[in-house]
Amino acid sequence: MAPLLARSLLILGLPLAGCAVSAGAPSSSNLAVNQCESNEGCGSAGLCIDGFCHATTGDLKSLLVTVTPAQSGGTYYLDYPATGNLVSSGGKAENMSLPDLVQLTGSFFVDHGERDCKPTFIPSQGETVMQNPDDGAIPADISFRRSRRTPGLPVETYRGITAANGFSFGANLPPDEYDIYIRPLKQPTDEHGDTICAVPPRMLLKQAVTGSLDFKLVGPSTLYLHVVWAKGSSPAGWTVDMIDPSTGYAMSVPRVLWGDEFFSETMTETTYEVKLDYVPTYGPDDKGSLQPLAVGTSVVRLTPPADVTAPVLLAQLTGAELGADPDETTVAELRQVTPLPEKVTVQFQVELSSNQAPTAASVTLTATELPGFSSLFTSFTRTVVVDELGTAKLDLLPGTYRVVATPAEPCSLVSCLGTTQVTWAIPASPSLQKGKVLQMFPAIGVAGHAEVASGAPAVGAAVRALASPSILDLNVMNRGDATAEVLPRAAFGQVDAQGDFYFGADSGTYDFRVEPNPDTGFAWLVQPQVPIDAPAGQGLYLSLPRLPLPIVYRGRITNGTGHSQLPVPSALIRAFVYVAPDGKVTQRPTDSSVAVQVAETHSDSSGDYTLLVPAGITPPP
Repeated sequence: MAPLLARSLLILGLPLAGCAVSAGAPSSSNLAVNQCESNEGCGSAGLCIDGFCHATTGDLKSLLVTVTPAQSGGTYYLDYPATGNLVSSGGKAENMSLPDLVQLTGSFFVDHGERDCKPTFIPSQGETVMQNPDDGAIPADISFRRSRRTPGLPVETYRGITAANGFSFGANLPPDEYDIYIRPLKQPTDEHGDTICAVPPRMLLKQAVTGSLDFKLVGPSTLYLHVVWAKGSSPAGWTVDMIDPSTGYAMSVPRVLWGDEFFSETMTETTYEVKLDYVPTYGPDDKGSLQPLAVGTSVVRLTPPADVTAPVLLAQLTGAELGADPDETTVAELRQVTPLPEKVTVQFQVELSSNQAPTAASVTLTATELPGFSSLFTSFTRTVVVDELGTAKLDLLPGTYRVVATPAEPCSLVSCLGTTQVTWAIPASPSLQKGKVLQMFPAIGVAGHAEVASGAPAVGAAVRALASPSILDLNVMNRGDATAEVLPRAAFGQVDAQGDFYFGADSGTYDFRVEPNPDTGFAWLVQPQVPIDAPAGQGLYLSLPRLPLPIVYRGRITNGTGHSQLPVPSALIRAFVYVAPDGKVTQRPTDSSVAVQVAETHSDSSGDYTLLVPAGITPPP
């Protein structure tokens, strides 16, 4: 299969389809259909079976199939590994039997250790304080997030419904392994806003749900943290907590700093001591028992009050710091010994590049460099919605910013604006800065031609360019400093009667798909990690190979066990393959692989389905 190629093309007066523009629904009589009378009609890579061309060669070794019944409220994950190519298993029945949802019930109990307090909670329905029972049960909001989280796969979170008494919960979810996040209900606070007899949130990884979950949870540990601040300024009102860097979930009870409660001071520095109650993340060991994970992956976060123009400060903890005793010299430390810079007010204009007319947009500024914070990770982002008058102003800190402006108006039949990305340097003076302009340019025009295996135009096929999961960065340490890439907006088009398509797109990396109507019998053309970039006023022409013949899966989806199995009508069925960083398909997911969708269909009223899977994907250009 030839690779998809992109070459520069000057596109003038091009009616842009995508961000999303329809080229109009082609007549069904023009659609090319996968049909044959003999093997000769299917070419060297196909075989005619029942008047339908099937693929005979391919390189897919496995599939992940997700099934979402129309009425169950949950998604099932089904693996289809193969010892050879999947082509050898195509054309036969692949019935899918879905187990019943697990009706999960349970409670959580906390051992408070040697603490002489008994926690109380404030129900969400009112302000009446509720005290946990003598057995240690706690009321909590509970969420279940599937443990298998390969980028590119749908991420579903199920919520546990708290019972009326607040100390037990119930949830219905597909059987699988889940990461369970337990967030205790709000607790009363003292006069300083600190939680009384704190019960921290906690995370339990890779828990297999069966029918009940009754966990006895350990009591909180204490992190002794020194916040070292420049003397003469104060972090009063700032909030300290501990978070998980991969999810952003809080792992501790937040503490509010107060300027009159310091631990020590020198001529230039003031040190504040904070005691954070936290619980490490727990996961199963080799024998399945819950054990705390290796320390050293948590992050301490120091968040300014809402009315203070300052970044969120982040510090990665080490195992030694988490295990420190207050009587020992090793205590976690967060240092900000340079006085905070004064804020500046920046006023700017958003306008069209063609005629300088004002235009509406959503503008996000993320600091990539902030002088005075070199010893800490910082997260400083501001977003402002600019109306049709095109002007806005906001308070910033001196520094360097990545500025991303997303047009407010969707694409029309004749025009499509792209996302603008520029760098701004904001000096420390003057305190009011005017004159900055953000210009919005037309989106990159993308054109191409699509044909089915016979060479006929792929009339009516949908063309999609979706942000590639290969560029996702889920680490919270990278989200607020512009290290993570900007995800381009999805772009869409449609193949016309001549086989041509057009759409407008942002600059970025996409997974590219041509999706013929399932009734035509052709599989999708899929290519991951396609870069789309061109100078303003130019575009790209995509040279595509012909759409592949399909591996055909047919079968019935049922639910239940034994003789009580019932068909599952109108279920959404999606097929994915795992793709390594180099764009090659892998048989099993790895830490660096992503999932790329290659097919989609629905079961009919009897639960029967036909899934057309391409025999391979086109490698990245």
